Amino acid sequence: MKNNQNLSKAVISGFFVLVFFFFGFLFIHATGLTGDLNSDSKVDIFDYNILVGDFGKTGTNLKSDLDSNNKVDIFDYNLLIADFGKTSGSPLPS
Repeated sequence: MKNNQNLSKAVISGFFVLVFFFFGFLFIHATGLTGDLNSDSKVDIFDYNILVGDFGKTGTNLKSDLDSNNKVDIFDYNLLIADFGKTSGSPLPS
């Protein structure tokens, strides 16, 4: 009986983690700007500075952890640089 309860808890926990990552993935790709860390609809030096400030950190809920592997590393840097200079949403005023 106890094993079934533990299995049920593990399945439920796994489900919520999967849902969280799925919706996180949809949000990032809906905007099209993975590197927009400050949510201003553009990837620029301000986003770069956020990532550099977090570079080397490990743990959960790191804003700069763009690939969701619980560390801010060169792979996150590459994702930000791929979108650097791009904008999303309303065009910026000239």
